[in-house]
Amino acid sequence: MRKSRVQAGRWRWGWLALVGVLSSFAGGRVVRADGPEAQRAAARELGTSGMEAYFDQDYAQAADKLDRAYRLYPTPTLGLWSARALIQFGQWVRAAERLREAQFASVAIGDNDAQRQAQADAANELTALTPRIPRLIVVVDGAAPEQVTLEIDGVPFDRKLIGIAHPSDPGHHRIVGVFQEQRVEVELELQPGASEVARVELKPVAAVANVMPVVVAREPASAAGTQLRAAEPGPQSNALRIAAIAAFSVGGAGLATSLISTLLASNKLDACQERAGDYYCSDAQADDYEMFRNVATVSFYGGAALAAAGLTLWFLQPTADKKQAVSVAAKPLGAQLTVKF
Repeated sequence: MRKSRVQAGRWRWGWLALVGVLSSFAGGRVVRADGPEAQRAAARELGTSGMEAYFDQDYAQAADKLDRAYRLYPTPTLGLWSARALIQFGQWVRAAERLREAQFASVAIGDNDAQRQAQADAANELTALTPRIPRLIVVVDGAAPEQVTLEIDGVPFDRKLIGIAHPSDPGHHRIVGVFQEQRVEVELELQPGASEVARVELKPVAAVANVMPVVVAREPASAAGTQLRAAEPGPQSNALRIAAIAAFSVGGAGLATSLISTLLASNKLDACQERAGDYYCSDAQADDYEMFRNVATVSFYGGAALAAAGLTLWFLQPTADKKQAVSVAAKPLGAQLTVKF
């Protein structure tokens, strides 16, 4: 019984509010010159069904229908109830804007007293809502803001708002930041009246050195006016450069392998028993020692030959190419070879 009384009281209030909204369309003294009767009728039906959905606590339907009704017929009463539906639906930022609009909507349609009361209610409810709207601050680390693409809940986020507190709806939010090949997601829960920071942390990408173009100066070579210019790198020069780098790389790997094999052979030899200056090893120890020694010998001579070949190929390039510094590194098992000219 108690539940029935509460339900009946809620519906009585709902119908009183509905009558107030419908009074927006009831006035016969003033008719919108730019609003046809069909448009007014459509707004009336949307407003009626929107109010019914509101008091049925179907706030999604209420927010949608009252919003469309307000856009068709922007009166203070429709604006007020549209904002209330948006608040219940969780869209507080839109609701605040709708309340601001309702304060200044025309009262020349329908019941003037009802419209003015709706304007006053909109002002009071906006004052109460504003401090409760959460603030969100999006911060980007590891990249310049203009290089990052941001989204909040699937909607593009204006980079101009990075680092600035801006009004946001309460509830769960997902912030996505994209920078080159990186994608970072941040999720948070905004409480009413709170101010939260969403930090999008990106990994800095090492700067890539810019390759400067080769500038060739032209100078007169004779009084006849003929001109000569320095040799420019051509296909042959590029092929020599690639061959030189490849030879250096493989040669460095060979020398590194030789050093490692020598150390391993020495360890195998140390494991054997020393007697009167000779080493006595088992068959397995002797085989391992011979294998590492042979590998060290072959890789040493092969690596040295390739390094020498790379050096020769490098100096066979045109003069213009020799002025460029080159650094080649080979790191088999931690060894490194660097060559600069």
